[in-house]
Amino acid sequence: MRRAIVFLLATSLLSGCTTISGWWQRGGAPSATTTQAAPAKTAASEEKPAQEKPQEAPREKAHHRSKLPSGGADEALFKSALHALKPTPEMPVSQRGRELLRRLKKEYPASPWTALAAPLFELIRVTDDLAHRNQELKAANDSLSKEVNRLNKNIDQLKNLDLQLEKNR
Repeated sequence: MRRAIVFLLATSLLSGCTTISGWWQRGGAPSATTTQAAPAKTAASEEKPAQEKPQEAPREKAHHRSKLPSGGADEALFKSALHALKPTPEMPVSQRGRELLRRLKKEYPASPWTALAAPLFELIRVTDDLAHRNQELKAANDSLSKEVNRLNKNIDQLKNLDLQLEKNR
């Protein structure tokens, strides 16, 4: 009995991994067999080409990257920029990555790779703005810390003066 339970459990777990793996490869899109299961039963007498056409449509949607042209200089520039965008603690976005993205935008404005780079441009702009704002806040914090130290010294001096006045009375 235990062997049967272990076998059923292992079979279910392994089949789950395969379906999850297939789901991941389709980009989260439901499989053609699950979306077309009910119509396939009712249309069993139809020809096979009619059943294959609905199955091809989800694949095209899930693999939208295949529509991009490959092998061009714009693709190489885009991929080089992605590889060059390695963050460091001092600089969240490398200068070389910025330059490659600017060059892609300048040299290939109508390229689909430039369209893919648009969110990167926005992220780089936001990162730069946040880094600049962070520097401003650090400067303000330093200034306020100095002011607090100065005021604490003044308070200590006033306390000492007050104690001396009380002793003299």
